[in-house]
Amino acid sequence: MTKGRNKTNEEAITIPYRNGILHGRELAFDNRIAAAKCWAALFAARDWAVAISDGKKSQKPKVKIIWTELVSQIAENNRKNKLLEKWSPRKENELGHLPHFGSSSELPNGTPECAVSEFIENWCNRRYGLLAEAILSFTDTTKGKKAGMAKEDFGRNVPSSFEIISVEDQAAAVSHVMVNLVFIDHGKTVNKQLSVRAIYQDNENNSVVWSEGNGRWKIVQNSFSEVLYAIRL
Repeated sequence: MTKGRNKTNEEAITIPYRNGILHGRELAFDNRIAAAKCWAALFAARDWAVAISDGKKSQKPKVKIIWTELVSQIAENNRKNKLLEKWSPRKENELGHLPHFGSSSELPNGTPECAVSEFIENWCNRRYGLLAEAILSFTDTTKGKKAGMAKEDFGRNVPSSFEIISVEDQAAAVSHVMVNLVFIDHGKTVNKQLSVRAIYQDNENNSVVWSEGNGRWKIVQNSFSEVLYAIRL
C-alpha cells in the first residue's frame, strides 16, 4: 500500500499499489484480484477501527492469579478434552430420519439438521429477526440492525420449499447439512442444492462440544452465497 511506483505500467497488477493507482502510474489495476485485495484491506481497517473505538486495544490490567480458580479451570479443560476424545460422527443408522421433507419439529431436537431446517423455515416465512439471531456473527450489532441486514441479504430470493437431504458431522462442533432449496423464478421452478455449515457455540461465541448441550447451532451465511447474491437463479 505504501510502496512507491515511479514508472508507468500498462500490465495488469495483482497488488493494489496505492501510489501507482492514485498517481496514474498503474494503468491496468481494474481486475478482480486487485479489487478483492482492496476490499480485504478495507475490511481489515474497519475491524481495527472498531477495536480501537471499543477500547479493545488498550492495555489490559494485570490479573492476580487465584489458585482455586486456576485449578478449577484446569479441571474444566480436562473435562472438555475428555468430551472431545469421546466424540465421534454419527453413523448412517443414526440418520434414518433423513432425507426429510417437512416441519423442523419432526427432526431430532438439538441436531444440526433440525437447526438448519428451522432456519430455512424462517427464511421461507420471511422471519428475518429469527434469521439474524441464528446467523453466525462476532459483532456487537444491535438486533434491529442485524434483522435489517438479514432482510437485505435473504429477501432477494426466498425459497418456496426445501428438503434436508443429508448431514455430515465433521467435528465436535461443526456439521455440514446438505439441503435442496426450491425457488419460483420467473414462473419456473428452480432447485438449488447447497451444503450449509453449522457451528455449535455457547453464549460467548466459543465453539463447544455438541454433546454438552449448553450451546446453540449457528448458521454460516456464506453457505447460501450462491443463492443470496445471484441476479437470476
